[in-house]
Amino acid sequence: MVWQRVLFTIAVAAGVTAQNDVRVCVPKLFAPYCDSLQSLGSPVVCDGVESSVDCLTRLNRGASDFGVFSDEDMVLMAHKQPDRNRVVASVRDVLRKDAYAFEAVAVVPASHAGGLEGLRGMKYCHPGLDDSEPSWSPRVQKTLERAAAKIDSCPDAEMEVQTLSSFFHSACRPGPWSDDDNVDADLKSRFSNLCALCGQNAKCSKYTINMGPNINNVDNNNRHIQALECMRSNGNNTFVYAAWQHVRTYFNIRNPRIRASYSLLCEDGSLRPLTLEATISDVSPCSFVKQPWGAIVASSPRANQASSAIKSWWPSGSNPGGNTWQSVLYTALIGSFPNVVYFEDGLPTPGSYIQSGNFTSIDDSSSCI
Repeated sequence: MVWQRVLFTIAVAAGVTAQNDVRVCVPKLFAPYCDSLQSLGSPVVCDGVESSVDCLTRLNRGASDFGVFSDEDMVLMAHKQPDRNRVVASVRDVLRKDAYAFEAVAVVPASHAGGLEGLRGMKYCHPGLDDSEPSWSPRVQKTLERAAAKIDSCPDAEMEVQTLSSFFHSACRPGPWSDDDNVDADLKSRFSNLCALCGQNAKCSKYTINMGPNINNVDNNNRHIQALECMRSNGNNTFVYAAWQHVRTYFNIRNPRIRASYSLLCEDGSLRPLTLEATISDVSPCSFVKQPWGAIVASSPRANQASSAIKSWWPSGSNPGGNTWQSVLYTALIGSFPNVVYFEDGLPTPGSYIQSGNFTSIDDSSSCI
């Protein structure tokens, strides 16, 4: 009888421990971090996953409690499963006050008319399909041009390039147009007008235009700044597709005297003047993409527990430091400075979390994203 009571007590204790454990999806390449967690006495159990899709599947099945998802993951999640799971925190850049991870905007001459159709026959400056700007996925990179030239959401490379070549007078659209190097070279040879604005010897792989003198707090090697300079240097019939944060830098620091010569083109075809008031704002007057910040997402049944847990682990939202499992976990999931966690007390669904963002251009086929 005594042994039965002892065994019962051990079983209950084990059950409570299992219930109190928090399971987190972690990319398998971060396995060494998980080993450190266990040695430091962490209650967190790592579930190794191959991808964010695997992590989301585990959340939906209740096999894991939470995971960290990129900004693009959040857009796709809100599109596919808007009401499943809960967002317990966003992951942001502490150095930026922006409401979004980024916004993609179209800058046109202030005299522009005709909305999106009015872009036909214009010169087009693009930051590039191989731009290293975080999270400028193919979906984001091609949102404006697909809307303007009315390109199918998942065309083959030749159809896409041929349509753009016919729609725009000339362009700089650097980077790979096809995953096949031979096809890429052939397309750039046959539709060379889409490389005409990149500069001498650019080979449609980069900008080689004259960027002028270096200016403090402006990176002349940034593709978005280069695309903006491409617009300026090619005259009044030229427009650019770029990130709002770089548009602000360009017109507030590099070229404030020409700000009034340009406007933002909105999705509905209207224009918004680039006034000083507009360019000092973190949020653009209108944009083609409003990308949410990445987030920590928990399964609905465990959202409250996950929220309470991460608040106790990282009360300030930053890495607590020291040789602690909390610090190791933060590094594995959130990364290093300037990444920081902002708690979402309302525990919104993914759909509610990005309700002000634009994700209508997402196609059902992942190969098109």
